[in-house]
Order: sequence, then C-alpha cells, then structure tokens
Amino acid sequence: MQDKPLLIELIKFLFKWKRTIVVITIVPTIIVVVLSFAWRKGYEATTTLIPSRPPANSTPGAWLSQSAFGRFAGLIEGIEGMSDVDRLKFILKSETIAREVIKDLNLQPHLYPSRWDNKNQQWKKGSKPPTMNNLVGLFHRKVLTVKAMAEGLITVRVIMPEANLAAMTANRITEALQNFINHKVLTIGKKNRIFVEQQLEKTREDLAIAEQRLQEFEEKEKIYDISSQTAMTLQIASELKADIIKNNVKLAQIEKVYGRENASYKQLILENASLKRQMRKIEAGSYAKDQTTQKPPPLFGRLENVPEVKVDYFGLKRNVLVLEKVYAFLKEQYEIVKVNELRDEISFQVIDAAVVPDGPAWPKKKLLAILSLFCCFMLGSLIAFIAEHVVPDVRKALAS
Repeated sequence: MQDKPLLIELIKFLFKWKRTIVVITIVPTIIVVVLSFAWRKGYEATTTLIPSRPPANSTPGAWLSQSAFGRFAGLIEGIEGMSDVDRLKFILKSETIAREVIKDLNLQPHLYPSRWDNKNQQWKKGSKPPTMNNLVGLFHRKVLTVKAMAEGLITVRVIMPEANLAAMTANRITEALQNFINHKVLTIGKKNRIFVEQQLEKTREDLAIAEQRLQEFEEKEKIYDISSQTAMTLQIASELKADIIKNNVKLAQIEKVYGRENASYKQLILENASLKRQMRKIEAGSYAKDQTTQKPPPLFGRLENVPEVKVDYFGLKRNVLVLEKVYAFLKEQYEIVKVNELRDEISFQVIDAAVVPDGPAWPKKKLLAILSLFCCFMLGSLIAFIAEHVVPDVRKALAS
C-alpha cells in the first residue's frame, strides 16, 4: 500500500518538471542522432581461422625421440612451449604483418583521412605523412582485433571506412600470415632438417671424392685385396671413426640450438674423448671390444716394417668405410627430420573467409538513440530533483 503513494508522488514530480526533463532528454538525443549521420562509418569484416592440429601423440619436440638427438627432446618444450593458437595470435598481432598489409593495400590515407587530400591524391599541405610506426600503432588500436575462442578458433576482426576495403584487409591479413609462416618462421624441426641436409650433402661429396681416390690408388698400385685380419681391423676402426663423426654432428646441432653449456653437449664431449682413446688403441693393436675378443693386429703395424703404399691404402680404405657409415646414418636421420618437420610446423585453415559487409558496424544509430534517451532522461530527472529538494534547502540555509 505504501508503494502506491510513492508511485503517485513520482508521477506528480515528473509531471511537474516535465518541460525541463523533456528538453534535457530530447534535445541532446536529436543532436546525437544527427551527428551519427555525419560520423565516419566503420564496416566490419571477420575471418575465422583454426590451427591445423598435429597427431594426438605428437608434441613440438616429440620427433626428436625418434632421431639421433632423442636425449634432447625434453628441451624443446621450454623453447617452443606456446600452443598453436598462441603462436598464430602472436604472429597476427606482429608489426611485420601490419606493415605488409598497410603497404600492399595502401591503407595510409584510410588510417589518417584528415591529413589526406582525396582530390589531389596527396598529403595536405602542412601535414607531415605519418611514419610507419604511427601507422602500425593505429592499425592495431583501431583496425585489427584478434581473439581466441574457447573452441580453438581464432577470429580476425577488421573495421575500415569502406565495406570492400574491410573484407580485403581481413583476407589480406590471412595471406600475410601464411606468407610469414612459409618464409620467416624457422621452427626447431626446420632448423634440424636444414642442418642434416647440409651435412648429408657434404658427406655425399666427400664420399664420392674418397671412393674416386681409392679407385685411382688401387688401379695405380695394383692393390685389390687385403687379409681377413686387416679387414677386421679396418672394420672396427671405421666404426669407431664413424661414431666420432656422428657425435660431432650431434655436437654441432646441440651447440647451434642450445649452446655449449648444455649438459648433453658436455656428455658428448666426454664420449668423443673415450672414442678417440679407443681409436688410438686400435691403431697400436691393443684394443678389443670385450675380453673374449681377440685383439686385432695394429692398423698400420710397426710403420718401419710396413710399405708406405700399404699405409696409404689403409688410410684411403678406412676413410671410405667411415664416410659410408656416416652417410647411411645421415640419410636415415634426414628421412626422420623431413617427416617430423611437418609436425613441428605452424599451420592453419581458414574456416570462414571475410565477406563484404551489408552495412556499417558503426555508428549504431538505434543503439545511440536509445542510450542517449535513457542517459538524458536520468540526467533531466536528477536536475529536476536537485531543483525541487536541494536548491530550496540551500537557499533557506543561506537566508538564515
């Protein structure tokens, strides 16, 4: 029952101050609506992307466990721990993408229309052309918005003063993203593939040269066979030498990616030192793989008792055997890193390409009119309340 008198009092109050409230409500609302027709329009275009997910059992460093660098797989997670969604967002918001899109679509006049003379197609006199840093900053603040959705989707929203330009800009951003990934993103997988590829090509060339030298030496010196004991010695020596070279390949790769302070790098240094000691033993004839294995004869025997031709031949033969083993090792690794490079790549698919919007996204005239009416009505009511209750009390206080 008490609510009805309050409601009646409120209606009487509003009716009493209706002119003030109506003027304060209607006039600003009309001004806002009129200005909304003159404001610069903004058209919104949106592109939706989704990362191309790798196999469920694959992680950024999982491929290493299959290769000769398997012991270093755990280190990759710390370097490339970002998810594909975060990587794509990071690239989309990069200065590189913004610069490419601004230059390709000539967005400078659209970003700073007040400085641009559209009639003469040049910057207005007295107005300095904006720097690329200013253009990129404004592009990120006013034009581009990148958001990651809970479903793993990425939305690229663009607002431009022209409908066609908005759609072109959104689609050009995805093209720039793909171009950046293809040419500038150097993943761990790609680094390893390039490294192994270079080592494989170098070993192939060295092996061809070594085989040619051995063949020429055999034809010149008429050497075509060696004893079984010497063959065994050469086999063991070539295996040790090949292991040393394999470790050198691993060391070069680890140093390139992680540096010399890595624990695995230091461990491989120790392994190589041990292999080199074993190599010196077999050259002196004091090496055996285990206690039951007969020690092979020295690789070169006592040098003063071995013809120089045979020493040269043994060196050439061992070099060929070593390079053959290293080449086979690198060829196997190359196939592995090629396959796993694909797993390590950043890739995406465009789910919804940007289309030309039907109408401007800004200004929203209806929304502005409703908000203006509500805010101005509340302001008018507040002014009327102050005039009704506060002002008389203040006057009485001042009069007394």
